[in-house]
Amino acid sequence: MEKVVIIEGREIRLKVHGNIPNMYHAQFNEDLFMQIEKMHKTKNINLTLFNNFLWTCAKAADKDILPPDEWFASFESMPILHCLEEVKELFEKLFPQGKLKTKAQKATKR
Repeated sequence: MEKVVIIEGREIRLKVHGNIPNMYHAQFNEDLFMQIEKMHKTKNINLTLFNNFLWTCAKAADKDILPPDEWFASFESMPILHCLEEVKELFEKLFPQGKLKTKAQKATKR
């Protein structure tokens, strides 16, 4: 899925595909699934997670974007605040409802 969002007047292309979790881990040295699970457990929105996911989706759409620190610094405010709903939609495309549950969680519900 591809999408264009406007952040501070700039068109930013975003793309999700099956390699996003690996790209996220390679860049941020964190497991995307674990970060999402942690967010769900605490029931708090993790803006850093969403911001990093936003950058990863932008990188998937444009291999030539700046490294994260430089890219984030090119905005006046946190980019995610401008497009949280669109990024949540990308999350839902990448992780359809129920797909994040681990095998152990599924087994305990039987």
